[in-house]
Amino acid sequence: MIDAAIIGARFLQFVAAMVLFGSALFYFYGLPPKQREITRLKRCISAAYVVALIAAPAWILLQAAMLAEPSDALDPAFLGVVLLDTSFGRAFVIRFAVLIAGLICFQRMDAQHERFWRIQAVLCGVLLGSLAWFGHGAEGQPYGVVHRVGDIVHLLAAGVWIGALIVFALLIAAVRSPREAIPLHFALRRFSAIGSIVVALLVLSGVVNSWFLVGPDHVADILSTPYGFLLVVKLLLFAAMLGLAAANRLWLTPWLGKTIDSGAHAVQTLKFTLTVEALLSLLVLLAVAWMGTLAPPASGP
Repeated sequence: MIDAAIIGARFLQFVAAMVLFGSALFYFYGLPPKQREITRLKRCISAAYVVALIAAPAWILLQAAMLAEPSDALDPAFLGVVLLDTSFGRAFVIRFAVLIAGLICFQRMDAQHERFWRIQAVLCGVLLGSLAWFGHGAEGQPYGVVHRVGDIVHLLAAGVWIGALIVFALLIAAVRSPREAIPLHFALRRFSAIGSIVVALLVLSGVVNSWFLVGPDHVADILSTPYGFLLVVKLLLFAAMLGLAAANRLWLTPWLGKTIDSGAHAVQTLKFTLTVEALLSLLVLLAVAWMGTLAPPASGP
């Protein structure tokens, strides 16, 4: 029961951090500079902060419960030991401080204070990248700096993509007529310009991480372990996301530009593909959250 709750808390932390980072960056590349309507974007960020502020305390309490009896997690003295005398707890304290700093910065963000958007993007990048200290790389195994850097790059690249998907969903939900799709078309074109870089970073960092966590000696029997099975599921989901992203970039985005003045068929199709892509991304994060609680093949004999 506690294991399932920890997976849930990890999942919510991944979702919240990626939405915070990806949506903050979206302000700079995804909104027309002279027509930055930030109401929906700030609602998205606000919702992500609510999720993060709920999931973070739940996560540390569940981790504390795993170290002793569940009731001990509510003992202030024991919780203090977990927070100050364990590597997980110390990393959590620093990460929670960054979360609070980001929330304070968020209160000052508007279209006239662009520097706060920059600070927000940096803080949320730190918040997301710090999750690398809560996975397998934090267990003292000899993965080295290369693995940690690969993990951080993987997290940040995923945050750009998944954060953008959530904001796309907000933009497309507001489209009531073809003309109202102009901001969506602008955002899709701008994201297409960086999408190839994001995918390349995900693939490269994913290969690096798999090298350390799976290892070349365990590739043949990867499906024989729960971790390996989930990794294959994650890769299949990622491949499906790539297919939808390619369709959006090469077909639907140009189609949307041509039909803004003449029809809404591209908008309806984009609603479907972006919704499916966002749902697939959530399944990927659920798999990642689950994998973080399992022993990777490379840790075995």
